[in-house]
Amino acid sequence: MDKIAQFILCSKLIGFEIPKSQNLTCTWSLRMFFEDRTDVLCCSSDVSTSGSGGWQEYGYLKLNIVDESELDSRDKFNFCALEPIVFSQVAKLVNEEDDVSAECGLLLTTDDGKQVLISTAPAPGAVTVKAEFNSGEYDPEILLEDTIQRPI
Repeated sequence: MDKIAQFILCSKLIGFEIPKSQNLTCTWSLRMFFEDRTDVLCCSSDVSTSGSGGWQEYGYLKLNIVDESELDSRDKFNFCALEPIVFSQVAKLVNEEDDVSAECGLLLTTDDGKQVLISTAPAPGAVTVKAEFNSGEYDPEILLEDTIQRPI
């Protein structure tokens, strides 16, 4: 997580890419592009299960830094350019319940308080995004008020 935070804090977000048939309310792949970087931050989610108290699934956010040249299926994605966004804070959102801890979101904040929130979505493997550049709904698996924010 420290590597992810350093990558984000040293860069300007200039765009994102999602599969053509999806939107930021529910997407299985979010790719974030940063100015003067050949690396891309790729966001998705996965599900883990716990046997405590019966069968329970917990979504967790998957983050990877990938060289842009290694991205597959670029023709199946739509790119959306953004006015550059510089983040000054990065925090992970954690769902803690029933002796299970799942890192289920990433909260990026600018100096002027604007935020980009990437969370696990109810659909297994998907993420949802809350940001000024998303005119669609934000549909998280775990509500923001039910998570713990931990600065990175």
